[in-house]
Amino acid sequence: MESTATKGRTLARVTRLTGRDYVVLAVFGVLLFAVFMAFSIVCSLSATTSWFTHGVGAVPAGIVWTYVLARVPKRGAVALMCLLVAILGLVMGMFWTGPLGIALGGVVAELVLGAPGKRTAFRRVAAFVAFVVCFWAGHVSLIYLTGQAYVDMVVASGMTAEYGQQLVDFMYGPLALVALAAAVVGPIVGGLLGERVFKKHFARMGA
Repeated sequence: MESTATKGRTLARVTRLTGRDYVVLAVFGVLLFAVFMAFSIVCSLSATTSWFTHGVGAVPAGIVWTYVLARVPKRGAVALMCLLVAILGLVMGMFWTGPLGIALGGVVAELVLGAPGKRTAFRRVAAFVAFVVCFWAGHVSLIYLTGQAYVDMVVASGMTAEYGQQLVDFMYGPLALVALAAAVVGPIVGGLLGERVFKKHFARMGA
């Protein structure tokens, strides 16, 4: 029979992130970022739809998110991937509160997921919702932190003052709550879609 120490070393090897895991997290972290960026480009064509980027983009992004959970079902994997995505966001010129929201979303998602052996479908979807809401909150919080100065930041990034003002006005109007609702509903749909796509994989894992 295996000793307790041997079992402990075996468990550590199984649960510890490997070099291959880091590659998967990096590649699919970039893919996750790319999906949201693609929808950001489309939604940003209008200031009215801009703040719906996170909720809309979360639908296809849920498949990427669920794949990562299926491929690397280890503690800390999601937080690390989100940290990489946050760094990528900063490098790409995203306003700093957005990447902060992404990084914090990864930490919150880890807490929601819990131990690898206890990650039910509900927890996986809820973790994605937590991530997207934190991502959205990180982005919009800059408006509340800077007020009208946000318009100057938008102009400095190459857009018009009128567009920047519309972004600010949106977040001080009733549609802000609709955008928040979209940031909750979108990842629920995306998470459930991902669960459906990888249903057989999770069944083999017994999750």
